[in-house]
Amino acid sequence: MTAWFKKISLRLRSLFQSSQTRSELDSEIDYHLEMLTQQHIEAGMSPDEARSAALREFGHVDGVREACKEAWGIRIIEEFIMDLRDAARQALKHPGNTLAIILTLGICLGSNTTALSFVDKLVSQPYDYQDAEKVVKVGKRLTKTGDNQVNVISLPQYAFLKEHTASFLELGLIDDQREIDLERDGDTQRINIDLITPEVWDITGVTTVSGHLFTPEEIKQNNGRVVVINEKLANQLSATRSAVVGSSLQLDGEPYKVIGIVPTSFYLAYTKSSAWLPRIIEPQELESRERHNHSWTGIAKLAPGVSVAQAEQRLNTLYQSYLDKYPQDRDEQERNGTTFACVKINDSINETVPEIGIAFRSIQAATLIILLIGCLNVSGMFLVKAYSKVQELAIRKSVGATTFRLIRQLTTEVCLYFFLGSILSLVFFRIGLWTAELLYITEIPWAGEMRMDFSSLASTAALALGAALLTSILPILSILRRDLTKQTRSGGRTATGSVSKHRLHSFFVISQVALSFVMLVLSGILAHNLYQTLQKDIGFIKEQRVAFEVPQPNYRFGNDLEDYQKNVLPYQQRVLEAIRSQPGVVTASACNRVPTSPFHNSHNEISMSHYEYQPGEKRANCLRVAILPGYFDTVGTRLRSGRDFADIDTFDTDKVVIVSQNLIDRYYQNKEPLGSTIAFWGQTLRIVGVAENVQDKPHFITWDGYTIYLPYTQWDSLNRTYTTYVAHLRGDTQEQVAHIEQTLKSLDPNITIKTETFQEAFEVATFAQRLPMLISIFFGLLALLLSGLGLYGLISYIVAERTKELGIRMAFGATPRQILGKILSNSGKLLTWGLLSGLGLAIPITIAINPVLDEINTTNPITFIVVVLFVLPIGIAASLMPASRATRIDIAQNLRL
Repeated sequence: MTAWFKKISLRLRSLFQSSQTRSELDSEIDYHLEMLTQQHIEAGMSPDEARSAALREFGHVDGVREACKEAWGIRIIEEFIMDLRDAARQALKHPGNTLAIILTLGICLGSNTTALSFVDKLVSQPYDYQDAEKVVKVGKRLTKTGDNQVNVISLPQYAFLKEHTASFLELGLIDDQREIDLERDGDTQRINIDLITPEVWDITGVTTVSGHLFTPEEIKQNNGRVVVINEKLANQLSATRSAVVGSSLQLDGEPYKVIGIVPTSFYLAYTKSSAWLPRIIEPQELESRERHNHSWTGIAKLAPGVSVAQAEQRLNTLYQSYLDKYPQDRDEQERNGTTFACVKINDSINETVPEIGIAFRSIQAATLIILLIGCLNVSGMFLVKAYSKVQELAIRKSVGATTFRLIRQLTTEVCLYFFLGSILSLVFFRIGLWTAELLYITEIPWAGEMRMDFSSLASTAALALGAALLTSILPILSILRRDLTKQTRSGGRTATGSVSKHRLHSFFVISQVALSFVMLVLSGILAHNLYQTLQKDIGFIKEQRVAFEVPQPNYRFGNDLEDYQKNVLPYQQRVLEAIRSQPGVVTASACNRVPTSPFHNSHNEISMSHYEYQPGEKRANCLRVAILPGYFDTVGTRLRSGRDFADIDTFDTDKVVIVSQNLIDRYYQNKEPLGSTIAFWGQTLRIVGVAENVQDKPHFITWDGYTIYLPYTQWDSLNRTYTTYVAHLRGDTQEQVAHIEQTLKSLDPNITIKTETFQEAFEVATFAQRLPMLISIFFGLLALLLSGLGLYGLISYIVAERTKELGIRMAFGATPRQILGKILSNSGKLLTWGLLSGLGLAIPITIAINPVLDEINTTNPITFIVVVLFVLPIGIAASLMPASRATRIDIAQNLRL
């Protein structure tokens, strides 16, 4: 160990104290020469003869020096530093070319790093829990309905699983995300919270930044009045964490003690909350009649040695035991194929909303193509730079430089560019995050906390290094395969040249054009798909419609039927009157959700008085929407038949319902629907109207499409803690919204209003179509730009190399038009080969994605023709600039050269 330490110390000293080390080496060499000289003088030689003999005996002094440096292990470092300095000089010598290379690399690496980060965070590893591979979502799977995801469970099912399963170390429960009022300094703000059981803390492995997490004992001691908040909310409450922990917060009018603070990056399944409260399960919630109230998400940690497949198998067996306890549920099990199931928490997003994963992976594929195009482009630029250095390389090789030494020098130059491009890529990563905010990506939980972390940096560095080696080796080998001795004799000048001499560079350009063609074809297909989506009849009008979500918390409005009739319904009428009284308001009404919203999606399976489900047939599963009279007129949805709800529909009259047209088309083909009944929750409802079909959910959420509308005036349990008021406005929407918000605040100063236009909601709903389309168009145009630069670089180099030949042609009578045509024909051949290659790649790709985009025919030839007509002018323009310079050659000066 001591010997190794001494050896490393000597090498470090040789590296960082090189002048002193060299001086000592020279002194030692001089000492040995003096000793040898003295020996020869004593042997009878003259001083000059003795000195010469000593030098011959000692050997070449410079060679000894280099051997010593080799032994010290610093020679390779010195050579690397020299190569790095030479690379920096070359970069500064041609700043325009250097800037183009660095920008190309920065854009390509930055976009790719952004895509990798988003895919990893939003799709592959959205939850960074401790031992996340062992954390699973637990619930029910309906294997016969086509809905194969793990769904929510009821409280009796949770209690049964917790009591019987041995596959999990812990099993916890997450209640639906809720909004509550936080009162502070006389102001009220609305925050998102999760109600959870204490086991969730151990399952996720989260640690506090201050304080501690609640336990069952602490919950019992404080009657459940404890809360854990995240850092973001803590910073809003106080400048110091110590002042927050132990303080009291007024949540929905009740005091809660803050006992801990967790990182802002901590999220639970599908939620984006600021605080976590204990979920206390009351005995009556475990009664058998509650087993159909599926509103809770189970989360668990697998026991050691238990895989997901093993746990799922045990859960499947356990469901049979559950049916023994509740035999009345066997019909549902037979009909839907219901069973207990689990899925890794980091796979649950892809399982629930696979379209989001497809969207982000398509972005990742696009950025990888851009990275490939950028590498080809940069490789072509390096090829031109390397060809310009042939004379220098030939001279260096003729004086003894090895091929490895030349490769290392050129590779160092390439790596320098890629290092600078990697640094610049961090800027484009930040631009990517800013773009994500514009595209509503940060509305997805976890995306708002996206940061450049170590893994992203490591990925960028690995991509940069790999791309540097790949793009440098081909140009370097191409140069070194030349006869450099012949190049030295010719002085680096050639009289003729052609595209065939530059097959490698031509291959780069053809590949770039081909990949650009593929990208633009995909852009056209996705744009066409989005256009078709936007042209579909969505059943309501987006323009000039605005939604105002206003809370009605139970602590202020009560939570039983009498409170609902006494407080909630009159409050809704007061708010509607205030909105309708505003100038510019055409109509207004209320509902529990905005059409196409991904939130507040409550469903029910219904039965119909006239229709008998066949054995094994899937029951109609309907989205439940609560409304007040005038809703259909306000949002622009037509009633196909029947009537709207009216003041006569109260708690004292028979319950009524309005259904969507597609439900009638499916189940009432030969039956008059008006007057017939449907049933759910043990209630019978009479159909009084049929409404036009509405795209009630985002396009990336799969559902049956059936909707039933229920009147607020007959139901007190339909999302009673808030109401969404919708208004049809005339004139300046932004100004009208401000007036309405001000009016509602004057009506109730304590309310917090969330305002959203229908257009904004629709843009979020078409996120899965818009994002890949916008990204592919951006990257398609970027790819075309890079391809144009590559073509420009090749034609410029050909013109520069063939300057003498072109001068001779012009001297013998060739016209500028002929010269221009000759060069453009070479460019046209490259474009043609590139487009044909791109066509060969694009056709199988479009056939592969055709099942995903069933709205359109992805192999429509019009798309390919349009892209060709778009690419050709860009390619011709990129070739025309250097070609036009060739027509302005000074013949006399050229021939003198």
